[in-house]
Amino acid sequence: MPRVSSRHRGGPATPERRSTGARHPLRRCSAVSSGDPRERRYLEYIGDSIERLRAYSPATLQEFLADPVAQDAMVWRLQTIADAARNHVSEEVKRRHPQVRWRAVYGFRNIAAHGYAGMNLDLVWEIVTEHLAPLLDAVEAELGPRGD
Repeated sequence: MPRVSSRHRGGPATPERRSTGARHPLRRCSAVSSGDPRERRYLEYIGDSIERLRAYSPATLQEFLADPVAQDAMVWRLQTIADAARNHVSEEVKRRHPQVRWRAVYGFRNIAAHGYAGMNLDLVWEIVTEHLAPLLDAVEAELGPRGD
């Protein structure tokens, strides 16, 4: 079996990528224009993820704190939203939507990825219930309103 490098962070390493340092095929090397179909897919993913978070979030903070499955799902979904926003949304789109606290989005990703044992679940709940609206508004402004 070929040796596989763990250095590549854009997806599972494959033998053909292990020594080249090649990027994941969807990862952009520089800013993409807002009309880029890859960027559109990531914006759609962000919007879909926010809708999913709203759909399967427990009704109360107490229910959330008592449900480790919901905690894991919500943290993971927020982390992937943050990763998509940081790595796949162009600077052009970010400039058009200054109401989104982009650095806070990236910061959550770093906390979730590197400090899960110390994750503040109250903060996770607050983000899901109070702070995703500007990001969803930005996605809808770029893609058009989302259907139910």
